[in-house]
Amino acid sequence: EITGKYPFQDQTELPHYVHIATKEQEQYAKGGPPYSHKKSSAQSLANELISKLGPEIEVPFDLQRVPTNKPNFYIYMINEDLYFFAIHVSQYYGFATKINENYYKVEISNNPTKENKAVAFSDLIKNKRFIDVLNSKSSKPGFFEKREKDYLNYTKTK
Repeated sequence: EITGKYPFQDQTELPHYVHIATKEQEQYAKGGPPYSHKKSSAQSLANELISKLGPEIEVPFDLQRVPTNKPNFYIYMINEDLYFFAIHVSQYYGFATKINENYYKVEISNNPTKENKAVAFSDLIKNKRFIDVLNSKSSKPGFFEKREKDYLNYTKTK
């Protein structure tokens, strides 16, 4: 049943975080912000999506097993009616925000502002540099396709 709400919206008054990580990545994704918040598992996010959108949806996961390079895991956060979805990457790509040396972040939100440095998803998918990265050839043909297949719907099998 589609409810018109984001996952976990209205379930707590605190900011609600989900670190979307594979079993191998979870040990590196245990922290959180230094303020009161709620944290849920990637499994619970997948269950929430499936319960609202149906079991036929695909729930993709990062292809990397350990965070030797970024992306090392993804973060979903909802606070009242604002959501953010962040991915940390090791290159600028022309659409990421620099956090530190070799450390950049791409963050989408339903409320992108100059202060939070997020972008609307509808704008990101029209960004030429983003489209070029999506369409770029793999450095390891076959490897990533197999890994993607292995981890598709990862939380449905946990």
